[in-house]
Amino acid sequence: MYSSTLIRVFSRLSKRDVRELGKFVASPYFNQRQDVVRLFEYLAAHSPLKAQKVVREKLFAAIYPGETFQIQQLRYVMSFLMNLIRKYFQQAEFESQPILQQQQLCQALRRRGEGSLFQKEITNWQKLQEAHPLRNTHHHYYNYQRFYELYQFESQRSRKGDTYLQERFEELTTFYLSNTLLHGCATLTQQNILKKDFHLKLLPQVLAQVEQEDYSEIPAIAIYYHAYQALKDPDNDFYFNNLKHLIHQHWQQFSENEALDIFLIAVNYCIQRLNKGDTQYVREAFELYRSGVENGTFLQNGILSDHTYKNIIRLGISLKEFDWIAQFQESYKDRLDPLTGENAYKYNLAYYHFQRSEYDLAIPLLQQVEFKDAFSNFDTRRMLLRIYYEQGEYDALESLLDSFYTYIQRQKNIGYHRENYLHLIRFVRKLLRTPTQAGRHKLRQTVEATSRIAEREWLLQMIGGQNTN
Repeated sequence: MYSSTLIRVFSRLSKRDVRELGKFVASPYFNQRQDVVRLFEYLAAHSPLKAQKVVREKLFAAIYPGETFQIQQLRYVMSFLMNLIRKYFQQAEFESQPILQQQQLCQALRRRGEGSLFQKEITNWQKLQEAHPLRNTHHHYYNYQRFYELYQFESQRSRKGDTYLQERFEELTTFYLSNTLLHGCATLTQQNILKKDFHLKLLPQVLAQVEQEDYSEIPAIAIYYHAYQALKDPDNDFYFNNLKHLIHQHWQQFSENEALDIFLIAVNYCIQRLNKGDTQYVREAFELYRSGVENGTFLQNGILSDHTYKNIIRLGISLKEFDWIAQFQESYKDRLDPLTGENAYKYNLAYYHFQRSEYDLAIPLLQQVEFKDAFSNFDTRRMLLRIYYEQGEYDALESLLDSFYTYIQRQKNIGYHRENYLHLIRFVRKLLRTPTQAGRHKLRQTVEATSRIAEREWLLQMIGGQNTN
């Protein structure tokens, strides 16, 4: 196995990227090294690439047939290809932004004194923007840049007056207002996560300006204003309801990343409400996720993140949307990250079967999954713990409790989760050794008096006795 940045990046390239990168590598303008071409051809021939199957000696032999293996020489050629991939990414990103291309063209023509051609292309720029579907913050930024280029062009020809001053100022103001509100939303989100205060000096003035004027026809301002107010005042669902309406009306007028962020702001609002016990927001969050998946917003470069996949499944199962979730799991398993998707699919399928008490289907899946992060490991082990206990597999349970305890002791930076799961392990062990009703009654009292326990409700159910609220 040979792991490197090149192998990792190449393994995530789409089929289209591999095809286009091949043209890039073969172009003498970008590359004149034949060993780089051979390296690319080898990797492309083995695409989709799996890092664990790449052997460096075979890689070297494919690039330099008949030569003695030299690791430094291999590193050099891999570095050259990685640099080409960086340039390809830059070029692909530039080509994906026609308005940016037009801006650069107009700027180049103006600087070179090509007046008539500049005037033609600046008109094309305007038409291009008017026809473009996006009406995000960048739309207003490019409008400002276009008026600025016109101002610079006119200033070179005549020093009279300040041409396009009003247009420039209005577009710059719109860009500033929308961008400040966008950052305000990000600030509120980070404050909730990091428990740290941030101070945006002019945000109060921006909010006052938006409330004074009518910006309802400008999506970049309207959406971020309602998003900010919803996050700021989560107890008031007025702004959230308006935000939902605006999202469904305007999501296509934002870039993929921006649309994703907007959907996530709405989801985060639902999470805030759920944390306060407003259970009806489970449905709200689920419908936002479902809508965002079906319209492609949650698929970035065609990939659905493992985290989003898991969240949708958890929410759907809690709502007993079992049929839809079953179909969703199968339909989107090939859209997951190629490096982690198989693991994520098995883990979430196991959770699906676990929630339906289909333990015989859940166990083999849980035994196959492997996670680097502690919290997914905790979740996998707690499911196995419950299954083994309920099925009376006490030998397997004892072994799991031992390994679970050892695993927790090795973990760092897991906060209160350490105490939660150690208490769970301790009380399950006591439960196994407490057969009498009197002993279980005493154990129940101890559990009820303990503040931090994972799977508290399940544990009390297994102990038996009176229910507690």
